[in-house]
Amino acid sequence: MKTEFRNGSHAIRELPSQVLAVATVSKVPQLINGHVYVPMSTTTAGEPVALAYEGEADFDKVAAQAWAIGVPLYWDDTAKNVTSTAGGNTLIGNAGQAQLAADVRGYVIFNSFKLL
Repeated sequence: MKTEFRNGSHAIRELPSQVLAVATVSKVPQLINGHVYVPMSTTTAGEPVALAYEGEADFDKVAAQAWAIGVPLYWDDTAKNVTSTAGGNTLIGNAGQAQLAADVRGYVIFNSFKLL
C-alpha cells in the first residue's frame, strides 16, 4: 500500500531527482543502501525520481502490534511494513501517535530518529 504524507507543520523533504537501478512505485517505500526513501513517482529503472527522506506519514504497519507515541520504529523490507521490532530491520523513525493493535496503518515521524 502507498505511504500517505500528512500536511502540517513539517514539510516533506525530498532529494533532487536521482537515477536508480530499480523501478519505483509512487509512494511505496524503498530500501536503498540501508536507508528508507519514499519515491514520489512511478518510474522504470534508470529514470530520475524524487525521493522523500523526511516527513510525517501514514505507513502500513504490522497488524497486532500496538505502538506508544515516540517509540522507535523500523522498516521490515521483507514484509514491506513498519514494525516496533528492531531485529533485522532498518530504523525509520518514531511513532507520531499511539496506535492500536487492530490498526493496519500507523503515523510515523519518518527519519526523525529521536523520541518525542
